[in-house]
Amino acid sequence: MAQTNNDKAMELLLAELLEKAEVQGYLLTDEILETIPDGAELADRLEEIVLHFQDAGIDVYDAKAAVRWIRANAPRYGFDPGRIAAWGGSAGGYQASMLGVSAGITELEDLSLGNHDQPCDVQAVVSWFGPTDFLKMDEQLAASGFLPPAGQRHNDADSPESLLLGGKITEIPERVRAANPETYVRPDAPPFLLQHGTYDVVVPVQQSMMLFQKLEEIAGAERCELDVLENAGHGDPLFETDDNMDRVFQFLDRYLK
Repeated sequence: MAQTNNDKAMELLLAELLEKAEVQGYLLTDEILETIPDGAELADRLEEIVLHFQDAGIDVYDAKAAVRWIRANAPRYGFDPGRIAAWGGSAGGYQASMLGVSAGITELEDLSLGNHDQPCDVQAVVSWFGPTDFLKMDEQLAASGFLPPAGQRHNDADSPESLLLGGKITEIPERVRAANPETYVRPDAPPFLLQHGTYDVVVPVQQSMMLFQKLEEIAGAERCELDVLENAGHGDPLFETDDNMDRVFQFLDRYLK
């Protein structure tokens, strides 16, 4: 698949994120892993998981399998299995949100992917500019003056959302509902930090606003936070400024440390 400018921007953003996360003690790199048994194997597996999460076609079954693998291997590598956060941008933000709200939902589990005896819940979620309700995206973009040209819209049969769900999304509303994180929000949802830019011409800022409203309504205001970044676009460098990264790590520290 050809790489778009947005793909390249997301790769650069991810690289910056991983570097800053390491400084905060949230990621083990090859250099650190060389000091522990089987460190190289763990580094390869973590890199595989991170790269896998960048694939826009990944579904929640794979994401949950990755969490179960991490939890199953926690004793071996010295992880704390009770302190796992999901953090992603765009499609990764969507998957992070799905991980946060769907633990224990039978129809969203595929235990055949491994480590069936491990739970897949996470203790915190950070979602950057992630989609939620696919059917409202074009409508919301149009309301903000950002409607994509014909042939590049979310409602198209060949859009990423339609390809993910296996059909033109306007013709499969029940499947769209089943793929919406809002559908699964419960009172015991983990803490969420949602961040989205007002100049996002790919995923409208209203998507994070809707998820925030649902979380606030069902889980409570103390379980969700929403930051709207003025004039920030999709994958914008404004998300990786020192001030914003400090904001994210302070949120994670509150629930993981």
